[in-house]
Amino acid sequence: MILLWTWLAAMLAAFPARAETLELLELRLYPDAGWQRGAPQEEQEDDALRLSWPAPDGVALQVLVPRNPPLLKSDAETFYRNLTRKWTAQYGKQAAIGWIDFGPGGTRWLGCRRPSSTGSGVVFHLATVHEGRAYSLLAFAPPGTESLPPAVRDLVQGAAFQAPPTPWRHRLSLALLPQGEALEALAQAEADALGNQGMLTGYGVGAEKSGKPGQSWEEAGEARLNWFLEGFRWVEVHGRDERQPFEVRGQLVAVAPPEWAAGTLGMELKVEASGAGLMAQVRFQSYCGPVGPWEEALAALARGARGPLARLARDHACSAQTGDGVLVALEARPGQTVARSVPLPSLPEGAARRWLEVRLLPAAGSLGEGLLDRMGLYFVYEPGR
Repeated sequence: MILLWTWLAAMLAAFPARAETLELLELRLYPDAGWQRGAPQEEQEDDALRLSWPAPDGVALQVLVPRNPPLLKSDAETFYRNLTRKWTAQYGKQAAIGWIDFGPGGTRWLGCRRPSSTGSGVVFHLATVHEGRAYSLLAFAPPGTESLPPAVRDLVQGAAFQAPPTPWRHRLSLALLPQGEALEALAQAEADALGNQGMLTGYGVGAEKSGKPGQSWEEAGEARLNWFLEGFRWVEVHGRDERQPFEVRGQLVAVAPPEWAAGTLGMELKVEASGAGLMAQVRFQSYCGPVGPWEEALAALARGARGPLARLARDHACSAQTGDGVLVALEARPGQTVARSVPLPSLPEGAARRWLEVRLLPAAGSLGEGLLDRMGLYFVYEPGR
């Protein structure tokens, strides 16, 4: 194997001023002002990003960066070994094969200098592996070029791989429902409000989830609340008291996406029966604080206490630019079903957690107000899961 990579030992030049950044999946290239980008039609025909370095008598250098770097079927070392064998078999003694390594923080490339297929110039073929993909760069130089031209060297030296953004994924769903003694106390308050003017004969609240078989309630991204309250009032008709039945019944469905980015929240509010209309509101909030208190507040929420989470949202709020607030509000009248789909807003910088709070907002003084005010759904999102 001929090793003619004398430029590897040279001092790396400082980066000149750079023009447009080239992006190819996670690869970023920062050409300086001397490079000219290829026309869209040329790049489409080549299926590659294209750069040219003009010279007084024409084009001195050309660089192609093939699109769609392939996924490897083997590990990186096997790929490099097989590529070296391929170059050696194809070009024999005409191939100068070796490594270019820009040191800590830089990208390591395997390269081959060889004559072009037409014999009219020299081709420098560089390859590197990142996250299981093989990225390539081909530089075309004039005949007799022995080492990588400085303009190409600077371009390769500045190459960097940008890590994909950490996905924010749905961690769990929580339903807030009055239960046990709390539910009985709320029902008793409704009965007391009726007094001698009527009677509460039945009540109930519930939560359901939809998801894959075996998926826990907390993991499901679709959840629904349902409720009912029924009884009768005494109404005077033709001089005598008669029973006038009443019923409050409805359902709230929320469908949260598995990932926050480019996600959409689906909402449906159904008021089957009621003496008044009902509103459902979705708020989105961010938390910029330590994880410990957050986990404690989340555990409290699972027990039915929303106070600790509300205090954390207030005491550890992110910047004012996070867009926290009301995402959507739906209002339905008795016998009506209202649905809406709403895109989720951009994520704030520095947030540790983000969640959606879905609450029912009954009209003041309406039948079942205390019961409905205590119900809600929470969809929690965390990064890096």
